[in-house]
Amino acid sequence: KLPRLVGGTWTGPVATRDIVPWVGYVAKSIGYVDDDFDLDELERLGKVWSDRRDYFDYAVEDSSTVKECISDALTAGFAEFTLERGKLKPVRDEPRSVYGQMYSPQNMTEPLKRSFTLPSPDDYDGVDIKYTDEKTYADETVKCRLPGDEGNTVKEITLNGVTNRDRAWRIGMRRRREYAYRTKSYNFSTELAALNSGYLSYDVVADDVPGYAQSAILEDFMAMDGMSVLVSSEPLQWQEDQQHVALLRRPDGSTSGPWPASKLDDYRMTIGDLDFVPDTSWEIEPPHLLFGTMKRSGYPVLITSIEPGEYTADVEAVGYDERVYADDNNVAPEDA
Repeated sequence: KLPRLVGGTWTGPVATRDIVPWVGYVAKSIGYVDDDFDLDELERLGKVWSDRRDYFDYAVEDSSTVKECISDALTAGFAEFTLERGKLKPVRDEPRSVYGQMYSPQNMTEPLKRSFTLPSPDDYDGVDIKYTDEKTYADETVKCRLPGDEGNTVKEITLNGVTNRDRAWRIGMRRRREYAYRTKSYNFSTELAALNSGYLSYDVVADDVPGYAQSAILEDFMAMDGMSVLVSSEPLQWQEDQQHVALLRRPDGSTSGPWPASKLDDYRMTIGDLDFVPDTSWEIEPPHLLFGTMKRSGYPVLITSIEPGEYTADVEAVGYDERVYADDNNVAPEDA
């Protein structure tokens, strides 16, 4: 029986298998108070986990650290333990559709570096998850394989607190898919703008490689009849028979778009009714603009590291790939 988080406050102890009560209990056992939690995110994820029936069933019988105890519970919900601006914040690796921040040559202090990990014979071609099963009460192993996997090089993972075979398999398949599809990495530097992002922020980045997204400054903006006219500081490279989009960086660094774009001339385009009013007076930094085709309008990434310096910040990220999440709701094959 543990207190549950409801409406930003903790209830009295109730019988529960949920993840959030465990996290709250363990953290408070060493002196954390409510101000030390990101309660909004904790409660949001609590609803996600409860709706998915992602439970944590575990008894700590040996000495351990608080971080290990919390991390075990969060793993059951595809999440990780982080401290962000002094607050305990769980970060869930989950499907995304709305960009956070925008980083382009317009606000990078060093060019974007892209790298790709090529397949090798030593790559994992399978994951085995060891867990305690809720039906047999015995230690079981579930095999997690992608089509074509022969299981020659298998990563073995012991999972604490997950007792359902399907859920153990989902976590293993998530890891297997990460090995297969998170092969792109990105490095860049900005001024302190990168501090707007956090761990696993879903952002868009761009470089100046021809054929990919173009970056520019928004020089002028006009609203008319439910449309917005954007004027770019750089000539726009339109491609025949392609659908083009534009993304804009708001004053707080967040991304507006992508917006379907239509050509007026080499420097001007029209989009729909923009969701903010750009300031192009140069009293503040004007919006940055990304322009390209639907498939080449910037690289979607998940931020993995931000190292701030005195005036700059170095950033590392991995490519976002929706295939990583394809088995999150599936059931384990009978032969797994």
